[in-house]
Amino acid sequence: MKNTNNRNTNCEIIRDLMPLCSEGLCSEESKALIEEHIQTCADCRKLYEGLPADTIPDVPVPEEPKALRKVNKKLKFGKAWLILLIALVLGLGYLTVGQFAKVEYIQSFETLWRNVEVYPIARMIAKGDFESFNEWVSTGDIDNLYTYKYFDEIRAQDVENLKVTYQEAYGDTKVKHIEVKSFYTEHYAKRSKLIGSEIEIRYENGDMLGFWLGKGIDGLYYGDVGTFDNEKAANFQKAMDFIMEHEQEPRGFTETLLTMEELPPTLDNRLLMIAHRFTPDSQETIQAGIRAYLDKGYRTTSCTFSPSRYDEDRKMFYYEFTLTGKDDKGTALMAGRMYFDYMGIYPPEEGDFHIYENGCTPELTDALAHFFG
Repeated sequence: MKNTNNRNTNCEIIRDLMPLCSEGLCSEESKALIEEHIQTCADCRKLYEGLPADTIPDVPVPEEPKALRKVNKKLKFGKAWLILLIALVLGLGYLTVGQFAKVEYIQSFETLWRNVEVYPIARMIAKGDFESFNEWVSTGDIDNLYTYKYFDEIRAQDVENLKVTYQEAYGDTKVKHIEVKSFYTEHYAKRSKLIGSEIEIRYENGDMLGFWLGKGIDGLYYGDVGTFDNEKAANFQKAMDFIMEHEQEPRGFTETLLTMEELPPTLDNRLLMIAHRFTPDSQETIQAGIRAYLDKGYRTTSCTFSPSRYDEDRKMFYYEFTLTGKDDKGTALMAGRMYFDYMGIYPPEEGDFHIYENGCTPELTDALAHFFG
């Protein structure tokens, strides 16, 4: 008597192998086993010969063993961490060298942190947020004895001037890119290393606004501004420079320029440097007035300027000044005020000065009264 259970089991195995054999996916041993079985089993032979192609199940591509997948994943993860660790060590080493060497254009922990601190200031400028910007920059001379009580009023003027001039220069374009670079620079007066920061703001129309900022011992920033070939930005540059000092050029240099006991061989250049300190619309008049005074043979023997002060009524800064003229008979002293803002110094008007004579001719008094045009 035949073993029916054994036969059924063999048939089930053979029928499971048939689709694989049909697809060419089984081994030669399995194929030989199927051929041997269908020689003696009519039911399996009919099934094998008449099996439609669409009834043969798709054989899935064997997946990568889970254990192997875990190993590969761990290897990739470990490799990534190794690369990250090497990069971190190299980066820390580079910054450590820069920290001790303090060489220009080599980054350190200090310069990296300064980049982080200065970048928001650059964004304030690019956004036109000058209220916030003013909290970070030096106030120059407005905290002196003469102007301290007007501090808030002056800072409000600064903000308004910056807004108006920035809109005039860059209001018709958008910011494209902001870049900040901090580096060590030599402080020659103190023979020490300071950190300076360069800011570049590039606009979609091709304009670029540049800054150099340093940090004072009070934690506030000071520096210079460059507008890079944008003529419309000249007033913004003046307004930005002005808020950090609230001065118009070094007073001592201006005093030296205006003192001329003898005519210098480079008079034209000297007149240009003097006029540069005055407002643009008055520069030609200034040069003409001083030249006419000197052409008459008169000279100036001394000039003094006070620290900047603030006129509450005119809402303007001013210098108290004296200018001494000389002729063959004696001297005359002009004393008064010169008002100024970020655009420059305004020539003293009638009523802003007085002239005191000391043995000079009336002609000298009249010429000195028209010294500034």
